[in-house]
Amino acid sequence: MEERAVKLARIDKNTVLRRINELPDELIMKIFSTVLPFKASVATRLLSKWCEDPWKLDDDPDDDVTIEDDDEKSLMSFYGSLFSNDAPVILETMRLKLIQNHSASDIKFWVKTAVKRSVRKLRFDLFGRTLELPDCLSTCTTLKSLILRDVTISVVPYYFQLPSLKSLHLFSVEFSNHHSVASLLHYNTGLEYLVLNETKYDGWLRLPSLKSLHLCSVTLSAHNSITRLLKSCPVLESLVINQTKSDYVMFEAIPPRSCLSSLRSLHLLSVTFVRDEHVTMLLKNCASLQDLVIRRTKDDNVGLFYIDVPTLKSLTINNGIWKRDHDHGFAIRAPALEKLSFKDTFSNFLKFGYMPEVTTANIEVRYDQSEQSFERLSASSVSLCFMSMNNAVI
Repeated sequence: MEERAVKLARIDKNTVLRRINELPDELIMKIFSTVLPFKASVATRLLSKWCEDPWKLDDDPDDDVTIEDDDEKSLMSFYGSLFSNDAPVILETMRLKLIQNHSASDIKFWVKTAVKRSVRKLRFDLFGRTLELPDCLSTCTTLKSLILRDVTISVVPYYFQLPSLKSLHLFSVEFSNHHSVASLLHYNTGLEYLVLNETKYDGWLRLPSLKSLHLCSVTLSAHNSITRLLKSCPVLESLVINQTKSDYVMFEAIPPRSCLSSLRSLHLLSVTFVRDEHVTMLLKNCASLQDLVIRRTKDDNVGLFYIDVPTLKSLTINNGIWKRDHDHGFAIRAPALEKLSFKDTFSNFLKFGYMPEVTTANIEVRYDQSEQSFERLSASSVSLCFMSMNNAVI
């Protein structure tokens, strides 16, 4: 009987799965407990784990399940692990990686099964296809993390909510019919971690619990701004903005100090500003800032970064843009700084204030930059790399 079931799956597994999905859950459980007597603890560990870089979820040791419609083993292992004779499986993570077209009922069945098994993390990879949000997610109190990648969402039901969601990742998600990120999160005020990657931000969000916000190649609509978004996040502690390959001016207006009072970590990766002074104003408004990362590329437009942050403890700078304009570089005043990583062989202006608390410094600069720029730097552990004008190590 087991061999016959495998042959059927190989002949037309989509047809078999559709027919199975139409059966009552109790009958499905009985069938698979007989046909596929997998041990849940073994079957699930045969499946590959997944992660997101640079913003990955915590690597938990618990089991997860991956469903790939071009991989017979993952489909059969899914059913075997969930409908075994053992105690009901509690799912840590389920990933739906669907290359082929599947009906909404197929997806609903898989998600409903995961919800019944108290799934905590759920991921959809649909390669641009449309996702009809399963109703059962609105009653799932165990789901903490949701990832959508290459998904089109045409309808967000007005009642739709994710009652226990803490972490949301949207990678290349497209909304249509006047729906948006805001409509997806309208009732989810407990969200703490939000990643938007190549996804348009539109609408008004109220995120009173949000602690971490990552924006990568995000375009804001005409009536929205980064300032308006930050005003809705009163307890935000970490902000990452990556505008690589985008000429969109992210900071047209500087958020007031009240918006940034809780911010402890700020990453500015190829970010455009209206004027150089806006960088200084932004950093001055971050009254609790301890970690700052700046990465310069050909896509940003700042000439001189003036960094004056008395609370700063960790500073990482990587300047990979070639410019020889007047006053192109960095002026840094951070008296509480403890850790410095500085790589810049292009700037023609570098100025460092006295930093007596620095214990670790890794510095890579041109030879002609070093004499006056770092004479006030005191550190117990220093790594210096001086480059010549032709970028040869000295």
